[in-house]
Amino acid sequence: MAKWINSRISAKHKTSVMKQLTDAHQKDVLRTREYLRIIITSIFYNAQQNVALRGHEENRNDIGKMSDINRGNLLELLHLRCDDIPWLDEKLQSQHKLHAQWTSPSIQNEILEITSRFLVERINQDVLLSRNFALIMDETSDISRIEQVSICLRYVLTGKTLETFIGFFSTASTEGEVLFELVKRIITERGLKLEDIVAECFDGASNMSGVRKGVAARMKECSPRGIDGDHLVLTLKSLSETRWSCRWEAVKAVREQMPKIIKALLILTKDKDTKTYTDSVAILNAICDFESVFGSILLKVILSNTSSQSNHLQGKGVDVITAKRNADLTINTLRKCRNEKNFELLWERAHADHVQ
Repeated sequence: MAKWINSRISAKHKTSVMKQLTDAHQKDVLRTREYLRIIITSIFYNAQQNVALRGHEENRNDIGKMSDINRGNLLELLHLRCDDIPWLDEKLQSQHKLHAQWTSPSIQNEILEITSRFLVERINQDVLLSRNFALIMDETSDISRIEQVSICLRYVLTGKTLETFIGFFSTASTEGEVLFELVKRIITERGLKLEDIVAECFDGASNMSGVRKGVAARMKECSPRGIDGDHLVLTLKSLSETRWSCRWEAVKAVREQMPKIIKALLILTKDKDTKTYTDSVAILNAICDFESVFGSILLKVILSNTSSQSNHLQGKGVDVITAKRNADLTINTLRKCRNEKNFELLWERAHADHVQ
């Protein structure tokens, strides 16, 4: 009789037993997916905060209840989330009875490994889009004294410079040839090309930066465009009190690179560091001031004439007569510059540069 009544009710509401079972199954699937999402996001949170997931005693019974035992960061986070998600405690208990709670160490490791592979693949795609990239490499030993190599890739994507760590890799030896083969294998396995490396950064050890057998020397054969940071000479122009030729080089460099200097300072003005912001704004205001612009143009005119004379006077084969003649020529050239016409030209040029 009860079955007949239920069938009549189902017919009245135009629902069947099969539909009810399907709806219940669909609801259970959605709830299970949401449960798995909570587990995964909790693991992600601990991984992002760089804290250990597991504890010394991981009692998975009654995770939703308070415990005097430290069950590890993951289980304690799930316990905390039970306060905000009403059905989570019940779901944890039901999954525990089914031996499918998905919080075991093996499941945690598998989720992290899958995520790691996904992130590396995403990094590979970004590097391929940027076409060119820089290689940052260092080798050291871990706490168990096993030699390992850390590798980072630096590239530009949509105008933004990114530097990503792609992993630690164990190595049987720290010789230059072994390390080079390791780098070659890692780069090629990720679908990248050694020819696209435009910069390399290693430590100062001979096995890394050695001129003949180091990794840098071997990389030069595969990536001729690559610039080794250890052998790249970058210096600021000196300001000498006595050697005026140094001042000419400094003024020349500033005048020729002024647009790039201003662009770099504008980028630094957006830095979150207070000192960097303050210094960059002060320098930017100083070099964009009209007096500074006019002074740099005037100095370039003067020093361009006196620099050649200074270099000539320091020559080994110079004699008094030639030195006197060249000095007179330099003086006459500077005197010719001292007139209203040349001053107006310098003034107009300074005004045009200042407006830009």
